[in-house]
Amino acid sequence: SFETTPIASASLAQVHEARLHGGERVAVKVQYPEIERLVRSDLANLRTLFRTVGLLEGDFDLMPLVDELAAHMPLELNFVQEAHNAEAIGRHFKDRDDVAVPRIHWEFTTRRVLVMEYVDGIKITDLAALRRAGLDPSRVSQLLVEAYCEQVLRHGFFHADPHPGNLLVQRRESGEPRL
Repeated sequence: SFETTPIASASLAQVHEARLHGGERVAVKVQYPEIERLVRSDLANLRTLFRTVGLLEGDFDLMPLVDELAAHMPLELNFVQEAHNAEAIGRHFKDRDDVAVPRIHWEFTTRRVLVMEYVDGIKITDLAALRRAGLDPSRVSQLLVEAYCEQVLRHGFFHADPHPGNLLVQRRESGEPRL
């Protein structure tokens, strides 16, 4: 089954809840149909704008930013790449019980559709819900900073999309948080 109303949305895609034939609940991230064309158009517009700024202000060269965006946007639009990144993060944190990464369902994942284990949790920004669940927001913040520092400083892996939709908190049996 597939819920037609999205449970989350962002600039490139929206997420739907679904159930596989065996009954497993999954999250299905579906890319917007015209997003690649829109991204190409936005990059072309930025190029024109930044060239104009460069003509008006010779010491202010923004073209390297556009070049960097143009190099990395195709990776953002490729959900297979995102799935590989999720698995890499999962491997980095495999020995920690306070960080969980949803399992990828490769048999259903494509460049424009990402299917992963559905994970319930509290949005990291919902302080009232965290408190109602018996979780200390300062402890959650500390865990988040520790996890990001480990990810970047120990594993050399930078996750550039840490918005609240990507960060949920669960309460473990011990009463401690899990990201």
